Amino acid sequence: MRNNNFYSLSTSDTLKAGRRKTTPITIGSRIRNSTLATLSYSNTTARRHSSLRRFVGDSNEWRVPEVADFYYKWSEGKQFHVGDSLLFYYDYEVDDVLEISGDLEFKACDPNSPISVHNQGQDLITLTKPGIHYSISSKTVDCEAGLKLRVVVQPLPEVVPEKMNLSPLDRLIKWLQNFRPQPHH
Repeated sequence: MRNNNFYSLSTSDTLKAGRRKTTPITIGSRIRNSTLATLSYSNTTARRHSSLRRFVGDSNEWRVPEVADFYYKWSEGKQFHVGDSLLFYYDYEVDDVLEISGDLEFKACDPNSPISVHNQGQDLITLTKPGIHYSISSKTVDCEAGLKLRVVVQPLPEVVPEKMNLSPLDRLIKWLQNFRPQPHH
């Protein structure tokens, strides 16, 4: 005689948006073989990095600053991560934004080999990789007067699970994990 008993449980998973949904879990047990199926389940929530949109220069926007190191000080006081965005507001008839690749071009205010050119007056640049990201004005005089930005982009923070109190269901699942199938002799 073959006897298969199935027990149906439900538990909740955390979605990326922070909402919870209920997912059915079926645990199968064969009484005839005296074995229990093992189940791996983790009920943790994780803290995620939310992308930030930064207004470059805050209320000063993107224009020749009164103090040459204004944008240096502005960026030094902030942490930037992959996925964050820089929003440049400026008068497109006067200024623009060039993304450049290296420190030498940044120091020399060299606009001759930009990675990309932005000239719409409201440009959103997403930081897509860790490292140093450089932006300058195409006008060498304005760049030398301080219209340039260097930001250090950090990798995405690792997802760190938060400790949660175990629910009765989670305690049951953890207890069931202690049972291993026994070899037949």
